[in-house]
Amino acid sequence: MKNIIINNYSKAYKEVYEILKCISEEERKKISPELIHTIEKNMDKNYEYHLKEDIEFGKQQMLEETRNILALIYIDYWADIKEKDAIMRKYNHDLQKLEDNKYTYVNIIQKHEKISNEKITLVEKIEEKWYQKLYKNIKESIKRILNL
Repeated sequence: MKNIIINNYSKAYKEVYEILKCISEEERKKISPELIHTIEKNMDKNYEYHLKEDIEFGKQQMLEETRNILALIYIDYWADIKEKDAIMRKYNHDLQKLEDNKYTYVNIIQKHEKISNEKITLVEKIEEKWYQKLYKNIKESIKRILNL
């Protein structure tokens, strides 16, 4: 399993590398040289990936990890303050929805207990780590922004 994840990221780095070759030099220079070096060092050099000119960028076939990396690059290097603020507002809103949904499950079970008067065993809900939630929310926000 771990090998598959590493393999996907090495392919994703290759996809990101190929995509970055297609953007303007001005936009590419905004990205830190260290990140570019990391991408080049860790990409799968044997993996072939090409953007199709007849398909718009948002509909290009690429790995989910590629979209995530591009989203983080967008936030860190290309988004202006207004866009970053909008992303953070969306993230906070989504985080609040997650918190609200967390209690909905408990409320449903409690209502069911009152109606049926049967003993119900609650199943412990495994919560995502805060950084997993952040990653998911940022990813979703960027997807929405990029698909405008």
